[in-house]
Amino acid sequence: MADGILKVGQIQTSSGSGTITIGQSGETISIPSGTSFSGFNSIVGIKSNSSDSAYSSVTVNATVTLTDFNVTYTPQSTSNKLGFIVNIPYYYAGSATGVTGILINDGASDITNYFYYEYDSSNNRENSIQGSYWGVTPASTNSTTYTVKARTYRASGSNSINIGSSSSLTSFVTVIEYRE
Repeated sequence: MADGILKVGQIQTSSGSGTITIGQSGETISIPSGTSFSGFNSIVGIKSNSSDSAYSSVTVNATVTLTDFNVTYTPQSTSNKLGFIVNIPYYYAGSATGVTGILINDGASDITNYFYYEYDSSNNRENSIQGSYWGVTPASTNSTTYTVKARTYRASGSNSINIGSSSSLTSFVTVIEYRE
């Protein structure tokens, strides 16, 4: 059989049930960039933003907007869902301090619940913030900047919390759009 292009609107089994096989063992199936799938779970978009910024002595016992830890993304559909991955490989907490929550804000409101917790009642520590949150329905298909907010805590004293880069560590925020 000669190579060519098969152009059809649908492919179905002759019996109406069973398995349809595309290719055979050892072959590669190529899916062009920009192709989307429907009818099953699939990722339809990913965007990540990195930052080398640092926040020193952020306000404690408050929810603080970390404006440099953000990602701007344009959802393809409000029927899809968004997931967020936050990786801030360094924060320094003095004794009796901590970051007791991370959430995502879309510029108008907080669109996630808090999804991270770290508190140490006795020691000065260097920690990393790593967490993810899934199942967010986009409010629109407009370009939106999603920003990380941190809830900080200090039990007593004058300890501070430093969040962000240390040495050459880079933070990132990633948004993943997917179909359920």
